[in-house]
Amino acid sequence: MRGNGADAPLIDRLFVRYLRAPEHPMKGRIERLLLRAARKQTLRCTDDSGIRYEASPWECVQSNIIRNGSYEPGTLALARTLLRPGSVMVDVGANIGEFSLVAASVVGAEGRVIAIEASPVIYETLRRNVALNGFANVHPVLVAAGASEGLATFGELPAHNWGMNRRGPGDVSHSITVASRTVDSILRDCGVDQCDLLKIDVEGMEMEVLGGVDFTGPRRPRNIIVEYITELQTSATGDASLLAARLRSQGYELMDINGLPLTSAPLAESNLWARDTNL
Repeated sequence: MRGNGADAPLIDRLFVRYLRAPEHPMKGRIERLLLRAARKQTLRCTDDSGIRYEASPWECVQSNIIRNGSYEPGTLALARTLLRPGSVMVDVGANIGEFSLVAASVVGAEGRVIAIEASPVIYETLRRNVALNGFANVHPVLVAAGASEGLATFGELPAHNWGMNRRGPGDVSHSITVASRTVDSILRDCGVDQCDLLKIDVEGMEMEVLGGVDFTGPRRPRNIIVEYITELQTSATGDASLLAARLRSQGYELMDINGLPLTSAPLAESNLWARDTNL
């Protein structure tokens, strides 16, 4: 049976067991009533590989981890194949740490995971999940990755979907000012001189992040996994095709997460895989 978190509180294990049970009439309403009655804002659980999480059943990404064991299983499977003991992964838009934690379990003590998250609220959950698993090879960084150093406006949006948080103005009442740094400068400060996998999920601001990546030096990413949703990229850059063109111009071959050539059709899990053709 998929792990409910043997070291989690009994009530959490019971909730996770029920949330992962087959659907039945009124299940959603019963879940909400029970969670509210128990005043549960987070639950302890584990995924299929035994990685521990403290996650919210009320938020989209975290709820998927609790209910299904992962949020983007196909992309996670790809990430596992691209990493090995001693590898370095850079996770931009780390959220609560799903990719960072999986990567940490693969790269081992000799590897490194740089988990970059701009939201102070999400960052604290990320740190708790790193500590919960005892991963000393994960380095969380509270910053917005961008094309330059300075300050940036960050919109913390729906509480039910932290994945929609993004750099740039959001709901004015939830916009904050955060530090902005380039990926390359972050890696230099972390003493990292290689990047085997760069994963970017920043709700349309991917081009901004790529502007701070050094494609000519030793930290040139061997592989890039980037969220590619036409509406998001268009809203940020005015032309979604610019992202694909930028990666191709830097010498990357573009595919979906299953290794199939990039087409105009919707991508599996809305993620694009760019592989360095210079290797």
